[in-house]
Amino acid sequence: MVGGGECAARGIGDEPPHAYGDDPGLDELWDRCNGGDMGACDSLFAEASPDTEYSWFGGTCGERTDGGGECSSRGGADSPYTYGDDAYLDRLWDGCNAEDFAACGELYEFSPVGSEYEQFGGTCGWRTEFPQVCEPLFSGAGEIDALWGACASGEMEACWNLYLVSPSGSESEAFGLTCGGRTDGNRPCVFTYGDSPRLDDLWDACANGEMEACDVLFIESPEGSEYEEFGWTCGWSTDGGGYCAGS
Repeated sequence: MVGGGECAARGIGDEPPHAYGDDPGLDELWDRCNGGDMGACDSLFAEASPDTEYSWFGGTCGERTDGGGECSSRGGADSPYTYGDDAYLDRLWDGCNAEDFAACGELYEFSPVGSEYEQFGGTCGWRTEFPQVCEPLFSGAGEIDALWGACASGEMEACWNLYLVSPSGSESEAFGLTCGGRTDGNRPCVFTYGDSPRLDDLWDACANGEMEACDVLFIESPEGSEYEEFGWTCGWSTDGGGYCAGS
């Protein structure tokens, strides 16, 4: 670089502001973000140095999300966030909690992005990983014993559902994960065409050019499965990376 002195004034060698209290301007954005100003969260994330607490706090929308920024699209301080904030969403929460899995789906669909309402609906009332389409998963599934029996008889989707809905660390979870003792559990039981009639229908529609079906297939398929890959690549017609519908 061209010289000219005044190095101390340039802050060379100084650590960037890292955490609350280090910088008045970033502290103000932190306070506004903490109060529900999602635009301030985005500004904090953009202006703070990477790998600092400032950046992390802005990127998680004030500890409201898993990170990634774009908080402005998630609603502001007045947006309902958790149980007690909105009577309509509370009713859906109660229904979801009482195993009305259609209510779980509605709660997930109508809740603000990043809210605890959305998380509760998308996990079928804290019963599965997020996000999950609850009604097909649980509809007609019955109790864990019924899923166990269907899995033991060779229904791979029942095995996968058994794994998803079983208590963590339980014998039924292990039985589902290993496809009824048929595998070592290193790949999902519902993996490729023929394992799930429901996902097979989406695969067929995707293969026939219905791009919306490709997107739904990607969203609803187990992570790491060939179903997921087929949907992700719009029926192996792209390299993947975006929504198929409208592309």
